[in-house]
This record gives sequence, C-alpha cells and structure tokens, in this order.
Amino acid sequence: MDPTECPTARCARPEQPGQSRAVDDIGAGWPPVDADTERELVAFLEGHGVDPNAVADAIREEGLWEVTTETLLATRDDLTADELAERSGLTPEQLARVLRALGLRDGSYSTEDVVAATAGAEMFKLFGDDDAALRLLRVVGSSIRRVADASVAAYIATVEEPLVAEDAPVIAHARAQSVSIEGARRLAEAFPRLFTRHLRDVINRGRAARLYTGDYTTSRLAVGFVDLVGFSSLSQELTPAGLWNLLDEFEDQSFETVAEHGGQLVKHIGDEIMFVVLEPEAACQIALSLLDAFREQHGTVTPRAGLATGDLLTREGDYYGVEVNLAARLADIAVPQEILVSADTKRLAEKDDVDDAFAFEPAGRRALKGFATPVEVFSLSRA
Repeated sequence: MDPTECPTARCARPEQPGQSRAVDDIGAGWPPVDADTERELVAFLEGHGVDPNAVADAIREEGLWEVTTETLLATRDDLTADELAERSGLTPEQLARVLRALGLRDGSYSTEDVVAATAGAEMFKLFGDDDAALRLLRVVGSSIRRVADASVAAYIATVEEPLVAEDAPVIAHARAQSVSIEGARRLAEAFPRLFTRHLRDVINRGRAARLYTGDYTTSRLAVGFVDLVGFSSLSQELTPAGLWNLLDEFEDQSFETVAEHGGQLVKHIGDEIMFVVLEPEAACQIALSLLDAFREQHGTVTPRAGLATGDLLTREGDYYGVEVNLAARLADIAVPQEILVSADTKRLAEKDDVDDAFAFEPAGRRALKGFATPVEVFSLSRA
C-alpha cells in the first residue's frame, strides 16, 4: 500500500450522534485524517529519520496517533540480554534484577542500556550488598518514572487537549510531539549536572543535621505538614480542569516557598505536602508564608499546618519517626488557618527568632493518636 494514500474508511469517519468531534476522536484515538495530511505526515516523519515502512505500517494499523512517539522514542534493540550482561559486568540474573529495580521490564536490550546496567554493577561493588544496591536503584527508577509521568501529564493537559479541542490534524499532533520529545531529551541531558548539585546539597545538609544525632541513620530536622481544609468537598464540585488548577497553585506555591527557605519538599500527596528543613525558625517561616498565600487567594479552601523538630530516620529520600508522626497529627487537629507546633519547635524557633517575628500561644496538652500521653502544643502566628 502506498503510504500517501488515504484509507477512505478513516478519512470520512462520521461523528456519532450526541458526540463532538473531539470526544469521538479521543474515544477512537485518531485525529482527523485526509490524503494531504497523510502525505504531509509521511514527509515530516521521514525528515526526522523515521523509516517510511514504519509510517506505512502505522497507517495500515490505524496508529498514526502514536507513530511519532513510538518511532522517535524507539530503542535500538541491538543486544541480547546475555550480551548486555557481559558488557556491563553482570551475570544474567543480576542484570534482570537491576533492570527490574529500574522499572525496565519490556525485554528491550540496547547498547544505550550499557551505561545504566554498568552503574548497577558498580553499585553492587560499592555497597558489597546486592539488596542495598537494588533499593537505591528502585528509588532511581521510580523517581525517573515520576518525572516521565509528570512530563506526559503536563503535555496532555497543556498541549494535546487543546489540539484535540480545536480538531487539529494529525500533523499538528506530530509536530507538537516532536518538539516535546526534543525538550524531554534536553531535560535528560541536564540530569547529570542537576544530580551533582542536589547531591552536594544533600551531603552538606546531612552533615549538619547529623552533628546533633551522633549516628548515620538519623538527622535532626524540623518537619512540617500543610494541607488544605475543604479540599475533599471542593473536589466534588470543581471540574477536572478547576481541580487541576487548584493543585497546580498549591504545588507551585509550596515548592517555591520551601525552596526559598532552604527546605526540601519531601512529598506532595493530593492536598497535603510534607517538608523538612534544618532550622525550626525556617519551618515556621515556611508554614506562615503558605498560610498567608492561600488566605489571600482562596476563600474556598484554607490551609493548616503542624510542625515538630527532632531526630528523624532517613531512608530512601523519605523521613520517619516519632517527630514525623507528631507533625502529621498536629496538622490533622489544627483548625483552618492554624499552625500547631511542638514544644521543642517553639523553644528552638524562639532562640533563632532575632527579629521577634513569631508569636506562640499555648494551645493546651492534646491527646494524639499513637501517643501514650498528652502532648504540649502551641499555636504559631506572626508577632
């Protein structure tokens, strides 16, 4: 079949009653196509080095929607599993475990995978413990997968959805996908430098945090939780786009505020964030700034927060321990626009509060889930 010919059944695909073209196209996974569009797409993809036969196969299989990403992101598949294992210094069994830990389970083996597999082999040697090395590799794989998930979600929401809504031809999708893939590759090229800088910052903060603990599994840090009261009920009223925008605002503001005060945003779970920072004073500033930001912008959701300070168990980029649980429980019992803090957080923050910026009011002794005795609590506000 000539790849420039238009299959008439697809070019003249009728809309279903009661459906818009955009909805129908999403359901079929297939933008509007005509002969000129297919010829333009073939020329565009061939100009990017795509095999014309791949385009012809996509046309036959009604896969033009995916052909740009499938071809531009294709791997070489030029090695067998045994060859990749040999070139990376691993046994076949070790290679399989490394690839699984990294989240790669598609049976694809390429010279492009030698670097990652060799890194796994080096970690086995460094740690002298396969399980410890594999735990780290799982963090790497899941983190990169999260970046990929976020990239695709951002593309779908901000690029693909508008193209579908305006009934854009498949060539417009192909061009947008090509630009996005090139942008993703540029981002990946920046990973080594970004990783080095983050590694340096984590090492420096870790050394400072361990000065007080005397061991290598815990760090003395302030930990905070901030969530949005009213989010659950509001999520039932908002459109998906409105909910997306609200979460974007919360996440953007959280990242910027935590970074501004030298903290780390550990995780973002729906309407709640967890952060850590070296100084309790900085934790207070972060919580107050986030409450101020959403107090001014929103009347439908209001933030609340809980802060605690102590020796946190550090494991695989996350934090655990009594103080983490305490901060989470304090956030749970805070009323809207309230920040509840532990006695240690109050004491240490007041010590560093040279500008007398904080006011702490006694909030009683609270019975908290998971704590055997009531905990002394204070309410934080600006002085």
